[in-house]
Amino acid sequence: MVKMEKNKRKNIKMIWSRINKDRKKYSMPGLVMAIYLLLGILLPGGACPVYRITGFPCPGCGMTRAAVLFLHGSWEQSFHMHPLLIGVILLVLTFCVLRYLLGKEVTNLKYFVFALAAVAVVVYIYRMITMFPNEEPMIYNKNAFIYRIYQSVIVLVCCIIHL
Repeated sequence: MVKMEKNKRKNIKMIWSRINKDRKKYSMPGLVMAIYLLLGILLPGGACPVYRITGFPCPGCGMTRAAVLFLHGSWEQSFHMHPLLIGVILLVLTFCVLRYLLGKEVTNLKYFVFALAAVAVVVYIYRMITMFPNEEPMIYNKNAFIYRIYQSVIVLVCCIIHL
């Protein structure tokens, strides 16, 4: 029983050492991501720079809302908001089990990431055809930077024409 307890402690220490190693290794990208998300929360218009600049939803549009809905138990709404959340969850869980619990170097997951990215493009095209521009999350942003420039140019052209 005592030996079993020591093995559990040893395993937990190994898991935490792997997590700390990765935390130190990826602290700068993590900080950049945290700042990006914080700005997305604090600034109006959502976190996605593609959406904020172009007005068009990106392939990941709705993923955060899908995750929140998923965590609240609204699985059908979550799937509607972004159907690939399940793939992302599976990817993250697989990575965590392989890397932290089993202590393996995770290199073969890149094929799953590429496959998920390819499916994301197909899903994006489908959602743009069936949902854009009137259904969440595929709504056009009329407060986008490019759209506002376009409106300003139209106003300027109209003013010049009427002079």
